Amino acid sequence: MIELRWTKAELAAEIARRADAPDHQLLAIFDVVAEAADEGAIAAAPHAASTWTAEIRDLLHNLAHRVGLAEPESFAAAWRALMDGSLVAAIGGDVAAIAAARAAGALALDHWPRAE
Repeated sequence: MIELRWTKAELAAEIARRADAPDHQLLAIFDVVAEAADEGAIAAAPHAASTWTAEIRDLLHNLAHRVGLAEPESFAAAWRALMDGSLVAAIGGDVAAIAAARAAGALALDHWPRAE
């Protein structure tokens, strides 16, 4: 699995510093990940996977709920898949995949159904 060298609280604070609106905070996650990839702060770490996944899933669910998206759990799972895919690609040397995932995320945000 992938490890970013932050806790949930540190990542939440960093994306909040970069953006006020929750939809922009979701996109800021990819900016933070891209910088981490450039700095070599992403590594494979199987022992940290389950804790990191649960913490990030909670953060993503909360942001999706604040944006007003329908089915925030499903959105968080889809967003997490975008993150994981871009991280795996970055570890393999394709750092541009993070920007592509961010662009796909922007489309998902624009077209995801809103809660009623």
